Amino acid sequence: MTKEDNKNKKSRVDSFKKVSASSVDNDKQNKNNIEKEKVEVVNSVPNNETARLETENAELKDKLLRTLADLENTRRIAIEEKEKTAKFAITNIVKDLIVIMDIFYRAIDDAKDKEKDDFFKSFYDGIEMTFNEFKKVFDKNNIERLYPVGEKFDPNLHEAIANVEKEGIESGIVVEVMQPGYTLNKRVIKPAMVAVSK
Repeated sequence: MTKEDNKNKKSRVDSFKKVSASSVDNDKQNKNNIEKEKVEVVNSVPNNETARLETENAELKDKLLRTLADLENTRRIAIEEKEKTAKFAITNIVKDLIVIMDIFYRAIDDAKDKEKDDFFKSFYDGIEMTFNEFKKVFDKNNIERLYPVGEKFDPNLHEAIANVEKEGIESGIVVEVMQPGYTLNKRVIKPAMVAVSK
């Protein structure tokens, strides 16, 4: 083989290598492009799915938080109702007992100024002891008597059944109590029936 043949052969081999390298490069480039397209397609599907799942997750989280808040509110309201029920459960019996208490007040007031022989004194002492025990029970259960003579008229606590003109007393003052009132835990059970100055 001649030099020239060697040169031509070498040139053809180099050309082939270049074409081969170029074709390999093109193949690599094509593969890279195909891979990129695949990645883009694959990524675009999960991104939509991911976005949907994230939205769904956010909605569920919001619902859960709202449900927990509602549950907490319901629990708090139930506790308040239970406390209120316990506080005012004795309302009906208190309404009955205040009638008896008023009778005790009248009996004690009427008997205070009367002469007392031995029998009457013993009887009076027994009534007074019973009255004092009743008062202790009322105090223990936060039952307060309203006897507002000389106080400013309060429509939340008093019921005016008469307006009276009294000299030297400003308008709107309770001048007489016809029937005392009562509260249970600061809630009016029976308003005081009063006469108010004009």
